Amino acid sequence: MKLTSKIAIAAVVSGTMGQSAQAQLSDGDWDYRFNSRFYIGLGAGISTLEPDTGDDLELLESEDTGSHVVLGWDFSRRLALELQYTDLGEAELSDDGIIGYTETSLSGLFYLWNSRIDDQYSDLDGLDLREGFSLFGKLGVGQMENEANLEFTRENDVQLVAGIGVEYAGSSGFAIRAEYTSFDTDAKYASLGLLYRFGGASGFGNDPVYLPELPAPSPRAEVPAPSAPLPSAPTAPAPSSTPAAPSAPQQSTDAAAQADGADSDGDGVADLIDDCANSAPGARVNEYGCEAFGGTLEGVTFLSGSDTLTAESRQILSGVAERMRTTSVRVSVEAHTDGNGEPENNLELSRRRAIAVVRYLVGQGIELDRFKARAFGESRPIASNDTVEGRRANRRVELNPVR
Repeated sequence: MKLTSKIAIAAVVSGTMGQSAQAQLSDGDWDYRFNSRFYIGLGAGISTLEPDTGDDLELLESEDTGSHVVLGWDFSRRLALELQYTDLGEAELSDDGIIGYTETSLSGLFYLWNSRIDDQYSDLDGLDLREGFSLFGKLGVGQMENEANLEFTRENDVQLVAGIGVEYAGSSGFAIRAEYTSFDTDAKYASLGLLYRFGGASGFGNDPVYLPELPAPSPRAEVPAPSAPLPSAPTAPAPSSTPAAPSAPQQSTDAAAQADGADSDGDGVADLIDDCANSAPGARVNEYGCEAFGGTLEGVTFLSGSDTLTAESRQILSGVAERMRTTSVRVSVEAHTDGNGEPENNLELSRRRAIAVVRYLVGQGIELDRFKARAFGESRPIASNDTVEGRRANRRVELNPVR
């Protein structure tokens, strides 16, 4: 490979790496534990070849079939790096002339869009998992080689590679990709390929936490128990017959004693230690006077086999968000599945569902650092998976307070 080729490739790689850091910084907390993965692929397509034959020869056939193999690395939510070898076929010229084309290229892929985007998820859903339909652009450098049965000299060995494509990927690691690539002005290639990504879509391992850990709560000051007021010393009778007015110190002591036990919202927690002094009448509260969150969120369900919330679920979660606005409670969102399917797939599905609930609540204005998302898959059933009712009960989302 010529020196110019090495320089151009180094420029593309360094530029792509720089974009990766910027993408991760801009995604902030949502760029949670992205699991970088290697993948391989192969495909075939139709090439259009445009050799510069001069005035001596005529181009008879510019289209041919081509094939390619690719080795790639997803190293951030939006970016991938690919090394590709492409056999573009042959161009036929007059006088039985034939020129064959092959290309070795190194490119950066930028994922622009994913079909799982909706309003409450902004642009941060799906790209981390590489699932569903994705639209991407490609930019890189390549080196072309030719084999010909006539005298033919290339003017430029190093070329700019640019392309655009659409990809559909499932949760199994397999993906189908349609792509259109231009190799400078020498060749165009429209292809259909099959990819396989190694490893899981997330790096959860044995740790069920997928969002940033909650910060440690600030220590609560110890509040002394109210004590009975000290008995006042006997007061000497006034010299006149007019009744003596109560002394100021005694009034102050009585007011303080009354304030210590005041409960303005009637929830059974004194205002002095009540974090939520405006609880709704009759609401169940915790020891700090805030509405208690605990147990299954009844009615919160998803479309079958996905993490897409139903309309009823979004309505229920809007009510949860309304309650959370009146409190400072932190919660653990815990998703569970039934026992159907592979345990690994169920764990991944519950992970995505827990995150979907958190994202919806954050979209309703609740602070991200008030949540911990946890996934348990099928590991904690509360009913038998042998019955329809039991499986329905096991497919649940729980909301539990965290201090």
